[in-house]
Amino acid sequence: MKYATVRDLRINASKVMRDAEDEEILVTRRGKPFALLVPVSDENIEKVRKAVKAAKLNTALEDLWEEARQKGTDRIAMEEIDAEIEAYREEKRSKGGN
Repeated sequence: MKYATVRDLRINASKVMRDAEDEEILVTRRGKPFALLVPVSDENIEKVRKAVKAAKLNTALEDLWEEARQKGTDRIAMEEIDAEIEAYREEKRSKGGN
């Protein structure tokens, strides 16, 4: 994987884009990852787009699981979850909500 700064991208966009045709380029801003340029073609654009969405979803789920582990909520039984949902729904009904 190659690296380019936002400044490189601004000044040498043509070169960075040519490089991105062959391999991924990590774009950094102030020394931190900012974007990832990934080569795509007409044939694989949808697969690449779906893979990126799946990776973002997976990362979000991992973050949620880690947060649940830290709070201890990863050990709540399904019965407790169902009871919480039912209590919330009952409260909403009693207030005239849907």
